[in-house]
Amino acid sequence: MEIIFLLFGLEIVLFNFFLTRDVFFIYVYFEAALPILFLIIMLHGERSLRMRSSYMLFVYTLIFSLFTLCAIVIMSNIAGSSDLYDIILTEISPFQQSLIFAGLMIGLSVKIPTNPFHVWLPHAHVEASTLGSVLLAGIILKMGGYGLIRLLFPVCPFIFDNAANFGRIIGYVSVVNTSLILITELDLKRLIAYFSIVHMNVSLIAIFALERLAVLGSIGMMISHSIVASGLFFCIGILYERYQYREMSYYCGLMNSHVKFGILFFIFVLSNFSFPLTFSFWPEIVILTGLIIVSFFDIVIILFSSIFSVASNLILFSRVFFCYASIFINGYSDLNNNEFSLLGSLAFIDLYYGIFPNLYIKYIDQPLNFFLTGCSSLN
Repeated sequence: MEIIFLLFGLEIVLFNFFLTRDVFFIYVYFEAALPILFLIIMLHGERSLRMRSSYMLFVYTLIFSLFTLCAIVIMSNIAGSSDLYDIILTEISPFQQSLIFAGLMIGLSVKIPTNPFHVWLPHAHVEASTLGSVLLAGIILKMGGYGLIRLLFPVCPFIFDNAANFGRIIGYVSVVNTSLILITELDLKRLIAYFSIVHMNVSLIAIFALERLAVLGSIGMMISHSIVASGLFFCIGILYERYQYREMSYYCGLMNSHVKFGILFFIFVLSNFSFPLTFSFWPEIVILTGLIIVSFFDIVIILFSSIFSVASNLILFSRVFFCYASIFINGYSDLNNNEFSLLGSLAFIDLYYGIFPNLYIKYIDQPLNFFLTGCSSLN
């Protein structure tokens, strides 16, 4: 019963975080999600180290968010108000913008997360329950990307423009480092967590490209990642619930007895490396189209990560569902009706918006264009 109250409380916190325009309340709701996630991981985690992981999540975010609080205090004192619109309309000197930018960037980098602030995420995913992993990948990580667009863009336009290369370098390091880890990781849940880090840092590179198409693609990638990562974590959760094991080498030949599960898992794997006609394909194409105008090196980094992403996804699927049948996976049938309905719904959304991308792009494009135009006029 307590999980229902925790989820209801988290829903209230997230609604207020995304809807409020008072910067102090943005910080309050940003931090209010922490104790709820702490309890979800600690009380409903699946393994013995869940308390350590929940403390890592809490401490990492809380400590580095103090820099964000300092930035909020500075901008509120300058504007004489904590209303975001009043702060945007206030003239802030380049030096003050640099202090605000540094504070906000440090706090938001933990939520994205970027290198070296990403250490807590794989541990949190591994120890959390399936529900906790879905919440982390589907919603909580998006708070960092939302903060970059909502706060850094309009409040620090001068410094954001001048520090764009610095932001992209952070994304480069995170993408390259995590991509190299992908092909060596054997824990299924940790592997999906590293995929999340790669996707979120590709979105970070696109945001700091300061080009409309790139930012549009980054928002689309964050939305698609919510669907795909949630589907993959549900799949791994189903395997762990039945076999109590998450090592890739434990599973072989699942396709012999889990045909429906294998087909749905394959759809999520395809979308995880942006295969055509999946939800993740169009955001990546839009990002690459926007980055052509800005920097060829950005495209090289993203294509580099794509190579490792394709390889690790195909290795993941082939090792789990093909090869020789493992002696450890007998005795369980295919997906039941509830599992099939849940995964089938996510797979349908993934394919539907992959085939008809305009259905969501048209709702993002116009307000984003208006927002970027307003931000550029402030510079």
